[in-house]
Amino acid sequence: MIFQNRFLHPSQFATQIDNALNRLLDPTMIQPSLNIAAHQPSMWIPPLQNHVKINVNISFLNVDTLIGIGFIIRTSDEIYVKAETKSEYAGNAEEAECRGILEAIKEGIIHQLRNIELETDDKAAANYLAGKPTNVSWTAANILDEVKH
Repeated sequence: MIFQNRFLHPSQFATQIDNALNRLLDPTMIQPSLNIAAHQPSMWIPPLQNHVKINVNISFLNVDTLIGIGFIIRTSDEIYVKAETKSEYAGNAEEAECRGILEAIKEGIIHQLRNIELETDDKAAANYLAGKPTNVSWTAANILDEVKH
């Protein structure tokens, strides 16, 4: 539902992600109506050899609504490591993106991952983490500084 330009409550979005992952991990749960092609090309670009990639995305509506955080971790051999969804509050979309990145990296640390490639759609956050000049709020910078440590 991410690219259909319509709102889903973060908890509904998280449930849909969880259900999709359960179907992927247990082929007996795939329903014929889904019409999944076994050799459908992937849009996912694997990380460098001996690296892991964390793809993270968030859903933000407003300051009074829980944000949805979703991430998936896979190896360079396309082996699934972990996927998770979380909900929390954020003051704005930039802060929400940074909180999503922080939660995903924390999970990588728990799994003692090394050589991490992070994929996010927040260019300012990616530039900040890469040490490139960017314009992020002090709140976002504080969250991203936690990611660096």
